[in-house]
Amino acid sequence: MKIAIIGAGFAGLASCWHLSNQGHQCTVFDSGKEGASHVATGLLHPYIGKECKRSLYADDALEDARALLHQAQLEIDAPIADYSGIIRICPDLETAERLKKQLQYDDIEWKCPLSFLITSGITVFSTLYLKGLRLSCEKLNIDFITKEIFKLEELVDFDRVIIAVGRGIERWFDLKELKLDLLKGQALTAQLEDPPKVSIVGSGYIGRTSQKDLYCLGSTYERSFTSDDPDRNFAELEIFSKLKKIDPSVKNAKVQSCHSGVRVCPKGHYLPIVSQLDDRHFLFTGLGSRGLLYHGWASKQLLNILR
Repeated sequence: MKIAIIGAGFAGLASCWHLSNQGHQCTVFDSGKEGASHVATGLLHPYIGKECKRSLYADDALEDARALLHQAQLEIDAPIADYSGIIRICPDLETAERLKKQLQYDDIEWKCPLSFLITSGITVFSTLYLKGLRLSCEKLNIDFITKEIFKLEELVDFDRVIIAVGRGIERWFDLKELKLDLLKGQALTAQLEDPPKVSIVGSGYIGRTSQKDLYCLGSTYERSFTSDDPDRNFAELEIFSKLKKIDPSVKNAKVQSCHSGVRVCPKGHYLPIVSQLDDRHFLFTGLGSRGLLYHGWASKQLLNILR
């Protein structure tokens, strides 16, 4: 089938790669603007959320994400991810004790009463990963067209159309009807006096980057905002107030830049939305804060629907 895919972020490229390997002829349409996928810090692990509970379908999702990372790494000379794990800090002793009493997963190593190492955790360098995955797709003779699609009627020559976008989905759909929210996140790029050996996640996070002397500090979680653009003063106040609980030395960080992205998040649950709208149109959106964890797994669900 001739398939048009709108969007070249995590959802679009994962879908493109899987569909092309099934023999479909894919064309990817992308506006050329960097969305949330391109500025994501890249903390890939299954223990997301305040309660630190293991995410649904975590084993399959991690396996599918690693497979795509492997494909992307084949196209890039420099490392596109750090596989040394991620430290997860629990919000309180009660949460930590509850987790310890539950089934012990084999990817958890407790380091102190409040924190554990997620050995399956991966810090993905998102820009390099997306570049590598796109190069891998291009080897499959996939066409990439830089064009903003305003009306789905522009794609009448295709057998199927997959809408794989986050911010901008409101162009075609009512967010309330889809039960989706917009969430703005801002993060800082900074040099640290005493940087951690692995990425750390707690009330905020300290993430490694592809540059050894730079770290990503985050994040704000803004449900009410008037602009998608970064606001460095606000971001520094919010982020440093969170990170001082994780590492007091972060207050001496030398901030280099601030960046922002707007994610689309499902209401009432955290699984991405993968659905068939009609005979020709399919929707893949709502990756939220688990985009890297679920993008490969969810694109396989899309493949099953298309069959």
